[in-house]
Formats: sequence, structure tokens, C-alpha cells
Amino acid sequence: MREESIGRIAKDFLGHEGFQLTEWGGGNLNYLYRVDSTKESYILKYAPPYIRCLGEGYPLSSERLRYEILGLKAANETIPEFAPKLFYVAKEGVVMEYLEGFKLLRQAFIQGEKIPHLAEHLAEMLARFLVKNSFWALNEGERKKLLEQSENSLMRRLSEDYIFTFPFMEHPTNQKNPTSAPSVREIHQDKEWLGAILWLKSRFSTAKEGLLHGDLHTGSLMIKGEQIKMIDFEFSFVGPLSFDLGAILANWLIAYRTHKERGEVGGYSQWLREEMEEFIERFKEQFEFWAGEHGAPQIGIKGYLEALLIEAWGMAGVKIARRILGAAGVEDITSLESPLKEEVERRLLVLSREMTLRAALGIIPIQKGGREAYSWLF
Repeated sequence: MREESIGRIAKDFLGHEGFQLTEWGGGNLNYLYRVDSTKESYILKYAPPYIRCLGEGYPLSSERLRYEILGLKAANETIPEFAPKLFYVAKEGVVMEYLEGFKLLRQAFIQGEKIPHLAEHLAEMLARFLVKNSFWALNEGERKKLLEQSENSLMRRLSEDYIFTFPFMEHPTNQKNPTSAPSVREIHQDKEWLGAILWLKSRFSTAKEGLLHGDLHTGSLMIKGEQIKMIDFEFSFVGPLSFDLGAILANWLIAYRTHKERGEVGGYSQWLREEMEEFIERFKEQFEFWAGEHGAPQIGIKGYLEALLIEAWGMAGVKIARRILGAAGVEDITSLESPLKEEVERRLLVLSREMTLRAALGIIPIQKGGREAYSWLF
């Protein structure tokens, strides 16, 4: 059934049957296929009517592609050098540019690859995308239209459940790890931590600041040399800008901690730390620049940025915890063996709690102290 649907989409796009399909992986929700025709190759993303990583017992409407298209079109308009081109849209799939020679940023991190100018390019990409698709750049009519087009209630509910709710309670989709069971029970009873998470969940659910990628992590970014591309927009919706920034920071910290606990030679964890610190500083600079380009006063931008960064650290804390406790783990951690895996998880959960509580209390140093302000994370 799946193969027939994918073949039909490829045929409709190309207008002939002279092509070859190769499964190219995919994420938690969708399948990816490479379509090789006589002249060129493409990527076909197929959205099955269920959650791919959980199976057919967890239905999910293919309507999510509508928001994938919305997000990808917005990226092509505002950050074209950082996004793949969109070629064809069908009910259950889309055909887009094949990024030949690119790899996932997550794989580069796991393999210990030092990517040139990563912090600089990632900061420009994210800051420009968030500013140009938010209240900082859009007029009232444009904001109203964006809100009408990007409700994406299905995928937002999925995020609310699998990021902010299920990982912090008993749920059949959570990861089973007997060695961490005592700490998991403690988390379920930690009223302070759960209260901070509830505040962040309310921000996720109610804030309407701008269009987000919605699932921005090292598995939805691809790199090739100095180039970087943002992919997988099916979670795109209008929400708090802190959510996308927090997602990037969470995955960066996971990569840092796994390399740090390995006790690796060559200083890769130190490189990750320095790049992340540079990314934060450059993100602030880029955000101020692009918001200023649209006429916002500097005092307003700086005040907003301070609140944004505090909230982003809280979002990052939640994202770290859900990768350990919830349904969607990450290879950075799952590829580790015991007892290293459990030690990494333990340290990350301690950090996750501190990040969410600090954010809720507003006691994260942001503007003062420069990069020294981030030493508590490491």
C-alpha cells in the first residue's frame, strides 16, 4: 500500500515511469525516498496516516503536509539559501530538492566533526527566519492571514502530549529503562519541576508570536561543508519564538554531554561548548539586526531578547527531558552502552530540572557576563 502510493506520487510528478525509488530513511513521523530519474534526483516525503515510529496503532492525519508546505514556502521566501526547494505537492507526499552530499547535523556531532562557521550560519538562519515570520516584520493583515493558515492543531497537540505531558507521567509510549526507574518515579512526584513545565506548556499553547519550524533539532538540520539547510517543517505553527531556539540548545547540550562523559581525546566537547556559546551571542546580534531592519527600537528588542532567551532555556530543559523519558529518543544517547548511557541520562535530567526551574523563576543570567553567563550549563 505504501509503496503503491509513493510510486504514484513519483509518477504524477515526473509524468512517466522511468524512475527508481530508494528508501532514504525518515524521522519519527514520515518516510523519505530518493527518486532517481534519468536526469536528476529528488527527495519524496511520504506522510502515512499514522505515527511512523509508533506504528499503525497510532493514527495521524496526512493533513500535516499542509503545514510542511507552509513552513517550507516561508523558509524559501525568507532564508532561501538555508532551505531545500519545493517542487511538487500531493495529498500524501511532497517532492523536494535532493541535497546531495549533505548529512544530518546530528550525525556530524556524533562522529565528532567540527563544522566550519556553524555558529555563525546557524545563528543567521534562525534569527532571520524567526524575525521575518513574526510580529517583528509582519503587518496586522499579514499576521492575521498567517494565524488563519497555520493553526496546525493536530501537530501542536502532538507536541503538547509527547513533549510537555506524557514524558512526565506513566504512559505506554515512554521509553523503558529499568536503571532509571527510581529517578523517573521521583520526577512524576516533583511538584516544583512539573509546575515549571506546566508554565512552559502554557506558553507553547497560547503564545502567538511568529511562525516556527516547530521541531528544530540536529536531526532536522543538514550540513555540507559550510552549508546548512533546515528541513522537516510538518510541525510548523505560530507560537513562541523561544520554542525553536530552545530545541536547538537542547540538542546541542545533549551532544556536548555525551562527548564530555566519554572522556574523549581531542577536545570535541570543548569545541561544542565554544560553538554553542558563540551561537547564542551571534543569535542575539542577528536578531537585533533583523528586528532593527523593520524599524523596532533597540530598547524594545533588547528587552524582548532577554525574556526570549530565559524562556528558551526552559524550553530546552523540557526538550532534554523528553528525549530521555518520552517516546522519541535521540541517537546521541540511545547509541551509548551501559553504564555510560545511564550516567549521561542522569546528568542531563539534573540539568533539565535546573534549566526549567531557573527559567520559571527568571534567574538565568543573559545580558551580563558574556559567555561566562553560561558556565552553569557545563
